[in-house]
Amino acid sequence: MSRAKKNIISKKINFLFIFIWYLLRKFFKSSLVLLDQIYLNIYIDYFYFMLFFMKNNSICALNTLLDLAIIDSNYMYKYRFNLNYVFLNKIFNFRIILSIASDGFNSIISIASIFPSSNWLEREAWDMFGIKFLFHSNLRRILTDYSFKGHPLRKDFPIIGYTEIFYNDSVQGIQIIPVELTQNLRFYNFLNPWGRFKT
Repeated sequence: MSRAKKNIISKKINFLFIFIWYLLRKFFKSSLVLLDQIYLNIYIDYFYFMLFFMKNNSICALNTLLDLAIIDSNYMYKYRFNLNYVFLNKIFNFRIILSIASDGFNSIISIASIFPSSNWLEREAWDMFGIKFLFHSNLRRILTDYSFKGHPLRKDFPIIGYTEIFYNDSVQGIQIIPVELTQNLRFYNFLNPWGRFKT
């Protein structure tokens, strides 16, 4: 891409950022323009309204939802989850990243009615993190089994899981049993490391 074209795109992004900031500044906490991308940290109460406005506005023109990335801070902050929606404007070829914070207990309004591609992404967020979305038409597990307990990408989920699934030849079928961590093969020598060792 030529330098002149990059300058034109960056001028358009700066204009769009000023437009958004002037009209919608009371709806977001913080904002940033970095590497031809606009980052907006939005209050969760105004998320649906702001998204609806930015899609139907001819200047913003959010055409496509590319991704939904979730960060689990595991209760380090006031809000546990940070949801980052990545949108693409096909006219000017730049991205807007809208970020909202959630505590994991309250539901978030589904945007599947505005962006149909979010249907799959919200189902994946529910399956992996346990984040509920209001007014979602088909919120069910998508990557794990229907009898799966818990949400595997949460930081409080154990690495080995709660159940073990395997094929048993004697039963000629699949068995699901609770995980048992046997310690038979370990030898514990509770001697003081600074004292005398057994030989």
